[in-house]
Amino acid sequence: MSDHPALFDRTSVRWGLRGDPVLWEALQIHFDQSGLPDSSAAFETALTTRIEGLIGCSLADAPQRIPVRAFFSENGGMSSGMVDRDVWRDSLIPLLLGRYRDRTSTH
Repeated sequence: MSDHPALFDRTSVRWGLRGDPVLWEALQIHFDQSGLPDSSAAFETALTTRIEGLIGCSLADAPQRIPVRAFFSENGGMSSGMVDRDVWRDSLIPLLLGRYRDRTSTH
């Protein structure tokens, strides 16, 4: 169970491809184990660094559909293991950053 459930709450999250929720879960596990940084800027850096480490490339240079071998499953269909760059850049990263800021402004 996450020490910061509101940050990784899946309510109202819209995925682009089947690998997106797998990446989300990997991020949640990472931050559960490592803890959250003390500032918004440090969280943004840590989040981006971890995402790029998991997907194996820079978000700036990534194709729109990023194949992540570790996320593929035999029963997942054609988009299994695929991460949607635009969904992460335009929606999910800003969502997590906003939730982080909301969380720290109330503590």
